[in-house]
Parts: sequence; structure tokens; C-alpha cells
Amino acid sequence: MSFGIAFEGCACKGAFHVGVAEWMHDHGYEPDSVAGASSGSVIAALVALGEVKALAELWLSVGGTAVFQPRRILGGRWPFVMSEVVGVPLRDKLGAMVLADVPKPLAITVTVLRRRGLTRRILSQPDRLPLVDAVLASCFFPGPYSRMVPVDGRPAIDGAWHVRTPVDTLEPLGASKQIGCVTRSEGTLRGGFLRERVFDVPPACRILRPIEPLRLDTWELDRRRIEDAMALGRRSAESFFEANDAWLRGTPSMGGA
Repeated sequence: MSFGIAFEGCACKGAFHVGVAEWMHDHGYEPDSVAGASSGSVIAALVALGEVKALAELWLSVGGTAVFQPRRILGGRWPFVMSEVVGVPLRDKLGAMVLADVPKPLAITVTVLRRRGLTRRILSQPDRLPLVDAVLASCFFPGPYSRMVPVDGRPAIDGAWHVRTPVDTLEPLGASKQIGCVTRSEGTLRGGFLRERVFDVPPACRILRPIEPLRLDTWELDRRRIEDAMALGRRSAESFFEANDAWLRGTPSMGGA
């Protein structure tokens, strides 16, 4: 079977994606291409590298960390710690690797500030950019993050600013069947922060969503809830792939997600 998967940008709720990726890996569902926005780009990058097992280690290693630490102000430091929480382990893991080093087709979306405003930019292997910079640029959101990573020499912010689940980037990577992995149990494709939009699901796409509401807040790193979100991701992946097996194998199916 051949398919691509895109992971939604959802900050700390990406723990759900970790469980999905783990279940897929353990049961032989290997995507041919991967995409991600914001925290979804962390999942996408490590899945594309074949480093699925490192995902749980990364998420659990920061379990119990408070995103907002007001005492840091006394030392003249920014009180939000997401740049350190995400950046330090990612730089240790990815090192000097560039996008061209990734063996599987990968798309990471970022939002670049240009003269005409905020423009969506899709980064992939032809872009000679350090992989860790592409991921951190996609994750950066002013406030929780303190360190912006420029792209094309310009300021860049959250890759989910326009489209949270970049399923549209998968077809150019060769994926005729696309899976959008989202964290809302209603299973919608959304975009926009100031004015939220709900997008139609493309005909070649199926949505992998939580089988029950996810009980993990956007900027929450409670270890127990991270573990619960990962477990929910594994159960939801099992449910999705059982329902969509015929579709993935190219035969008619009544079982959409």
C-alpha cells in the first residue's frame, strides 16, 4: 500500500501524533511521504528519518516541565521555555543534518513575513537548509517560543498559521492517498488563528482523529496526560487503519474516518 500522512500543528497536543506514529511503525504501516506544520513538523521529520522510537523519548523527557516559569524574569530571561524544551533535544538529535539528507519525501510548512504580508512556504529536500532550522522555524510562535529561526533571510513564524494540517503538500511528494492526522475528535481540517476556517477534506484524503476527546491542553506538559494522549493516539490509529484498510489497498471501501 502507498500513502502519505500529514501531521497537524497543535503544540503540546502532538503527543497524540506520537502514539499514532508508534502504532503505524509497530504494525508495518510505513508512509511513503510525510508532512507537518508547527509541532507536527517534529513528528514528520523523525518519521521521515525512521526515528519513530525517538519521538516518545522526546515528549516524555519534557514531561512535568512548566511552559511558563515566571521566576526566570528575575534573571532577565524570557519566562516561557518552549524554545529550550523543543530546541535543545532537537539540536542534539538532528545535529548538522540538512533537508537533503532525509531519505523519505518530507514537507515542512513555515510562514514567512514578506512585504506583502505573511506567506506560506513549503520546505522540502531541494531546500538547502538545516533540518533542525526548518522544524524550529515551523514551531516558532511568539510568546511561548523566544527564539525565531529565519527562513530565506526573513522572519518566520508558525507553519500552521494558514493551514494546520498540510495534506495539500503530500500529492506533490507523490502520495495519491493522503491521511490527515488531527487532534480534534470531530476530525476537521482547520486553518487560521485570527479567523479560523474549516477546509473541505480532499477526495483522496482520509482523516485520522482521536476516537474520544483529547484531554491535553495546547501548552500543557503534564507527564500523565502526555502518556494518555500517546495511548489515545495508538488506539485511534488502530481504529483508523482497520476501517480504511480496503481504501489503502486500492479496493472500494465504505469505511472512511
